[in-house]
Order: sequence, then C-alpha cells, then structure tokens
Amino acid sequence: MKSALLFFFGCLLYTATCAQSFRINRLPDEGQLLDTYWRWQAGDNPAWADPNFDARRWDTIPVYPTVAQLTEYKQKGIGWARLRLQVDSSVAARALSLRVFERWAADVYVDGRLIHRFGQIDGQGKIRQKHLSPQGEYVQLPNLSAGLHTLALRLARKPLAWYMPSRLDRVGSVFSVRLVPTDGLTWRVTRRTHWDAVNNYWLLGFFLALATIHLLYYIYRRKRINLIFSLSMFFGVLWFVMANLTRYSTDSVWAEWATLFSALMLTLYFSSLLLTYYLHLHQRPHWLFWLTAGVMLTNVFISSYTPLDLTAYIFPWGIAILLTLGMVLSIRAIKRKIADGWIVMGSLAILITILTSQLVINVLLGAWVASNANTINQLIDNIFFMTAPLTLALLLARENAQTNQQLTQHLAEVKQLSAEKEEILTRQKVLLEQQVAERTQALSQSLDELRTTQQQLVQREKMASLGELTAGIAHEIQNPLNFVNNFAEVSLELAQELGDERTRSNRDEALEAELLTDLTQNLEKIGHHGKRASNIVRGMLEHSRSSSGERQPTDLNALADEYLRLSYHGLRAKDKSFNAKLVTEFDPALPPLSVVGQDIGRVLLNLFNNAFYAVQERARQDQVGYEPTVSVKTEQSANRVSIRVSDNGMGIPAAVREKIFQPFFTTKPTGQGTGLGLSLSYDIISKGHAGTLRVESEEGAGTTFMIELPTKTSVTGN
Repeated sequence: MKSALLFFFGCLLYTATCAQSFRINRLPDEGQLLDTYWRWQAGDNPAWADPNFDARRWDTIPVYPTVAQLTEYKQKGIGWARLRLQVDSSVAARALSLRVFERWAADVYVDGRLIHRFGQIDGQGKIRQKHLSPQGEYVQLPNLSAGLHTLALRLARKPLAWYMPSRLDRVGSVFSVRLVPTDGLTWRVTRRTHWDAVNNYWLLGFFLALATIHLLYYIYRRKRINLIFSLSMFFGVLWFVMANLTRYSTDSVWAEWATLFSALMLTLYFSSLLLTYYLHLHQRPHWLFWLTAGVMLTNVFISSYTPLDLTAYIFPWGIAILLTLGMVLSIRAIKRKIADGWIVMGSLAILITILTSQLVINVLLGAWVASNANTINQLIDNIFFMTAPLTLALLLARENAQTNQQLTQHLAEVKQLSAEKEEILTRQKVLLEQQVAERTQALSQSLDELRTTQQQLVQREKMASLGELTAGIAHEIQNPLNFVNNFAEVSLELAQELGDERTRSNRDEALEAELLTDLTQNLEKIGHHGKRASNIVRGMLEHSRSSSGERQPTDLNALADEYLRLSYHGLRAKDKSFNAKLVTEFDPALPPLSVVGQDIGRVLLNLFNNAFYAVQERARQDQVGYEPTVSVKTEQSANRVSIRVSDNGMGIPAAVREKIFQPFFTTKPTGQGTGLGLSLSYDIISKGHAGTLRVESEEGAGTTFMIELPTKTSVTGN
C-alpha cells in the first residue's frame, strides 16, 4: 500500500513537471519556436543555471517579451530566463541546434552547462562587449537524451544615451529561441543567404540604375521631374542599405540608427514617388499629400525618441492615403483627357492588389505556406517596390521618345524648308549685295561731304578766333612799329649830325664816337622791335593755317602769358570801356613740355576768350564792388603738368556743364559762337595729348577750366 501511494504521488509530480515544460515530440526541418512556458526573473545569480533550481515562483513571460514588458529588467539591466524542455526520443536521436536571437549580450546554459556566449557579461552583470544577433545565430547543442532538460539564458542590456534613438530597444523582443535540426542546417542557411543576396542586390541595382539614369537626364535636360524621380530612387537605395544594416549589424547602437534612417528613407521614397506622379500628370500636389507625408515623417522621430509609438497605425494608414490620393490624381487626369492617367491608375491598382494578396496569404493561408512564408513575402515585396518605379520609368522613357520623335520630325521639316528657302536666300543675297554696294557708295559720298563740312567748320572756328585776335594783334604790332619809327627818326637826326661834324675842319672825334654809339644802339632797338613784330605776324599765320601735329619743346608759361594778353587786348579793342584784372601764377620750375604748341595755343585762346566773355557779361550787370578778374596758373606735380584758367564770372549751371563739351553746343547769342571751341579743345587735349580737360563751376562765383598734360605723351590724333 505504501509503495502504491509513493508511485501515485510520483506520477502526480511527474505530470505536474511535464505540464510546466515545453514538449517536443517531432521536429520539422524549419525547427520549432520555443514560445511558451518560459520563466523570468530580473537580477543575477549563478545558481539559476542549475537544472535542479526551483523556478516555479518566477514570472511567466509572454512570447517575444519586450523591455517594456520586463520592467525590473529595464531597471536592473540583467535577468534570467528558464525553460523546461521535454524532448522525445525520436528528436533526441538527431543532432540539434538552437537559433538564438538576443539584443545586447547573453550566456546560454543547457542543463547547467554554459554552451555559448553572445558578447561578454562580467560577474557583476555589466556588459563588457556588446553583441546583437538580429536574425538569430546558431548554437549547436550537446547530445541530448530523451527526457527533461533545462534551458537557461542569462541576458543583459545597456541603457542608451538620451540622444540615441531607442525604438528597437523598446518594441523589439528581448530574446527568442528556436530549436532546429542540425542536419542540413548549413545548406538551409546557405540557401537563405544566397536568396537574400540575390533578392536584395538585384532590387538595389534596379533602384540605383534608375536613380543614376534619371540624374543624368536631369543634368542634361534640366527637368524637375527627372530630379524628383532620381531622388525617390536614391531614397529607395538608402532604405535598402539601412534595412539590411539593421538585419546584419551586430552592434545595437548602429542598429538603432539604421532603423531610424531606414524609416525616414522609406517614407521619403513613397512620398517622392507620388510627387513624381503629380509632376508627370501636370497637377499640383494636394494639401492632404503634404500633411500625410509630414505626419509620417514626424512619427518616425516620435516613435524613435519617445514611448509613444503609433507606427503600426500611422504608417499603414499613411500608405493607404497616399494610394488613395494617387487614384484621385489618375481619375482627374483621365477626366482631363490625359492618356497616362489610365497607366497611373493601373499601376496603383496593381499596388493595391499586391497589398491585398499579401494580407490574404499571411492571414488566411499562413498555416499552409508557413515553410515558404519568407520567400513568398520577399517576392511580393519585390513586385510591390518595382511596380511604381517601373511604371514611372516607362512613362518618362516614352515621353523622352516622343520628344525625340518630335525633334526628328521638326528637323526633317527644317531641312525641307531649308532646301526651299536656299534659292530664295540666294536671290535675296544678290539683291542685298547690290543694295549694300549702292548704300556703301552713298555712305562714302556722305562721309566725304561730312569730312569736308567738318574741315570747313573747324577752319571757320579758327578764323573766328583769328578775327577775335585781330584787334589784339594790331595793338601788339603797333607798339613795336612805334618804336621802329621813333628810333628811325632819331637815327636819321644822328646820321645828319654825324655828317655835319665830319665836314668841319676841327672834327670832334669824341662826339663822333658818341654819335656812332647812339646810332648803333638805335639800330639794334629797331632790329629788336622789328623781329618782335615779325614774330607776332608769324604767330598769327601759324594760328590761321592747319596744324602739322609736330611736337616741339614748348614753354607753357610764355605760351599762356602771350595768349592771355592777346585775348585781353582783342576784347579791349572792341570795348574800350572794358577793364579786367589779369593774374598770373606761373611755376618758375616748369620745364619745356613736348607738345603741339599751335594746338595748345588754340585751346588756351578759347578758354581765355570764354573767361573774358563771362566777366564782361557780369560786369554789364553793374554790380557794386565787382572787379572782373581772369587768372592763369601753371604747376607741375609728379608726372603731370596742369594749367588752370579761372574767372569770377556768373558761373555755369549744372545742366549746362553736362553738355559743355558737346559739338555745336553754345550759350552765346546767335552769331557770336559756333559751339565748336570747347569741343575741339577737348579733342586736342584728350586725343592729341593724352591729357584731360575738366571744368569746375559755381553759379554766381566763377568757373575754372583745368588742363592736365602728362610729361611723357604720345600723339594719338588731332
């Protein structure tokens, strides 16, 4: 009886133990996910790896637990998970492995024996070396006997910095374990890796090729739609790279950043694709498009940095809204008779069909296709991600082909028109050449007449200035002639007295010598004043004839003084009542300057005449205390020589100063000025001597003309 009771209680204990264990009676090739009967305890104790440790008081945890579900683990940073595993003899006979997923670091124990370390955890439960196995890593188990075994995981985590995104750490599972047969494992992993590589690199190459082609199109054609489409493809490329980095990175920090940027690039990818549709159909993006894209992008950051994670709701609804906007866009395009609207609607209908079929396969047919679920989903994803870019690429390619066809057609029309117009152009060319020859002959004749007229005007200006000088020259000549006449009469008297003295018997030789001396002196004075008169006449002749343009060293002080006095006496000859104060400030150190003296004399004469005219007009206004004054000043500075001609007349208004050097512009009454004086003077100074002629004037105060000549110049024309 006692033995029976012991047997009965033993059976009850065995049944209770088996009821708390995960039973594996058969093991398919894809393995068995160990997703129930896990016990959890936050903290750290090496004794918890012992299979005889009683963990029935530990918490039972759900499938794929998150950090948020393991509150004490988040606080302490370390914890243990245990599972009682009941292995059937048929399963124990096979070689077995564990596919373990963990996020930071983990130690794996089987029946109290450490069989593998992911990363490194020290004795205080601190992580010394991080390790992430996002797709799970395989750990081969020792040979297991049929019966009950204990699987224990020592898990640790490390808090993230405040600036780090933490979505994976918050919503990702802390660990998961799958029991798989070791037989054929290498082949299955190799096949999966090969399939992933082919799938990812093929789609990545597809995106990258479209991005590069349309970027080159944009550089060549400068069309915004090519740039937007190229950017959308680059977003797709970056999304693929970041998504794969998330899947294969063994660093949790890098995985978090990759997750953030992957979500950003995926959102930008879908948004820019729809924007490309808008541009292609020549429609303005709807405000709901910008709002949806903004909400999706904002959610990426909110879900990465805050506990509020609405991605499961916002992202599907955002994609649904974008697809709906695309359908509305295509309907509007169809109503506007845009043929591509049907193609856009067809591509969007395919996308909706793909999403629906994927939902049906995963939800309704999940149990039937479980073994090939990943492959089927990847094929559906590839078709989904290729549909819109391929449609847009074909539409843009057709648009480019139509553009090229139109250009070819236009080119053929241009060639045809060119052949027809070539004959017309030939006839017009002959006619045009005849007209050009006739007009050239007429222009040459007009130019000759213009030159003749210009020469006549210039000569007229010279003669006008010569006429103004006549009185002054006559006055200047009269003085030496008076001296000549006076000394001639005196000399005649001396000659008679000398003759009388020589006829005397008692000749006074001293008196004869004195008479001869006086006679010689008188003859010298007659010669001097005769030469002076001759020089005045020669200067007048030189002023009247055309300039030879030959440069000679010239004393500018003497030239300025001579023309100042000639101009003054000429004006006084016309108006005996006119008097003016002449002021000269000549630089005694001024060296002779190589100039065309005749031309510079004309310029000075013109400036002096204008100055005397200005002071004479002001004097006629009978202003009390006014004294007409004309001054001339020369000075040398560095490599330039300046001549300043100033008067205290009425000054020149600003409006007149702007036109004062224009040909035929004059403020004098009709018949008193030709308007060429200052224009010719400006050309002589600027073109003939590479100098400058400027004017400064203040109304009611006077005017100053400034001539500046370089000490070394070359003649460029007259």
